[in-house]
Amino acid sequence: MLYVFQSKRFEIEVYAYVLMNNHYYLLLKAKKSDISQGMQWFGTTYTRRHNIKHSEKPDVEIPQNGTY
Repeated sequence: MLYVFQSKRFEIEVYAYVLMNNHYYLLLKAKKSDISQGMQWFGTTYTRRHNIKHSEKPDVEIPQNGTY
């Protein structure tokens, strides 16, 4: 699952999550003080996978390497 990979990659403990129709809730604990990279990765990866699964074209084109 997506959250397990993020947890290992960014040293984030995931206590709970809820996926809604148009948003999500996360209860996290970061082992490092900065979780912004982990959240950026999660948001872009989740959006890409959702769009692929539902054959939707994204409103904004995101570079494949994850940088802006």
